[in-house]
Amino acid sequence: MISITFTSVQLILTHMNPSYLHILTSWLPLYTLIFSGLILSAGLLLKNEKLFNISMLLLAFSALVSFITGVCGGASMPKIKDLPNINHAALHLHAWSSFGAIAFAIVLGVLGVIRFRRKKQFDTITNIMMILISLLLVAFLIMSMQFASRIRL
Repeated sequence: MISITFTSVQLILTHMNPSYLHILTSWLPLYTLIFSGLILSAGLLLKNEKLFNISMLLLAFSALVSFITGVCGGASMPKIKDLPNINHAALHLHAWSSFGAIAFAIVLGVLGVIRFRRKKQFDTITNIMMILISLLLVAFLIMSMQFASRIRL
């Protein structure tokens, strides 16, 4: 049985740095995007307003987590650069593809909040635009993950 005490949480927070936080949160943007896309699809197909609203809030959460992950990754980059056996080209490509993913995630999150607040949820043009932005975001996230796997030589 795992018990979390105040001392263990304090120990984790004391030794947590941006690199560890980046690794801890890096998978969240992709999975929240996948789940929100599935829930959005179900909400649009079933014309269910509650599912639609949940997916819009998940998109906003994904944007927030993407931003946190990106900030932590950027803060850990100077420490990673000086380590031995680092592929600097892959590190920079990972950073730039992550920046593109964060930008698209924020745009998608803002659109999600706007759509959550609007009365008309099933606007076709905005839905198509959100789907296209989602596809671009997934492409940037996949590129970022591929480059991340090549950082260590």
